[in-house]
Amino acid sequence: MAEWEVWRPIPGRNGYEASNLGRLRSVGRWIYYDDRRRWVRDRILRTRITKFGYEQIVFNEGTALVHALVMLAFYGLPPEGMEVCHADNNKQNNRLTNLRYGTRKSNEADKDIHGTRMWGESHHQVRLSSEDVLSIRASDKPRRELAEMYGVCLRHIFAIRAKKSWRRLVS
Repeated sequence: MAEWEVWRPIPGRNGYEASNLGRLRSVGRWIYYDDRRRWVRDRILRTRITKFGYEQIVFNEGTALVHALVMLAFYGLPPEGMEVCHADNNKQNNRLTNLRYGTRKSNEADKDIHGTRMWGESHHQVRLSSEDVLSIRASDKPRRELAEMYGVCLRHIFAIRAKKSWRRLVS
């Protein structure tokens, strides 16, 4: 069964609306350009994807995330300490049925549920492998020597040995 598209104005963004299907549009209006009045018709706005995978829209005043604008149009400002959360793992699914307001803690817990938390070798800034970490923990060598050998700082070697870093890795 097809879902009906419902449009609501975005508070603070005159001339723009958001839909329950996660789309944004510019509403038809008269504009003044070079001392002439011109009618601009309705149009769906194009978005771009941020480096973090979210849909973003560019306004003259700056940028905004699409999921935040959809929630703003349908539910208003988020309550204190709340942020927009996606129910599924898809950051580009901005349908109203997929969005909710939640705490930062619940949003972080979603990463564990969806398996998208970056830790260990899946993190984009990792320098060590799991085998390297296990050998650092088992080694009797001084921290300075290990740091030079693996190309990391002394504090990182200390954190690995104290199991403050890579604590999910069972040794």
